[in-house]
Amino acid sequence: IDDNVDWLRMYMKLSVETQLDDMKRDTAEKMTELQKFSLDNVNALRSRTEGNLEQVNKVHQQCAYMESVLKSMSEELKSDRDYITRFKQRLISDVQVHHRQTDEQFDRVDACLARFSKQSS
Repeated sequence: IDDNVDWLRMYMKLSVETQLDDMKRDTAEKMTELQKFSLDNVNALRSRTEGNLEQVNKVHQQCAYMESVLKSMSEELKSDRDYITRFKQRLISDVQVHHRQTDEQFDRVDACLARFSKQSS
């Protein structure tokens, strides 16, 4: 019986050790798969993040360009507005001069008509 017990004990020990070895190997394989899966996911995420950063940088560059274009257009509009204001003032001045000259001409015509009418009578 002792031999049978020893043999059974040895068999159980071997069986448990084999099961432990199998579990260790399975665990190591699963850990390797998990690490590879995690690394693949991290790399994919890094790649997407880098792509997104490139797009964000492009958008920032486009915004900076548009800001400079808008600033330039604003300066041009201000310059145009100033030109229009000066043109309007010059036009008003020219019209006032023309009215004054026209009034002076009418005054001369009235004076001539008055002299002509005196001479006629």
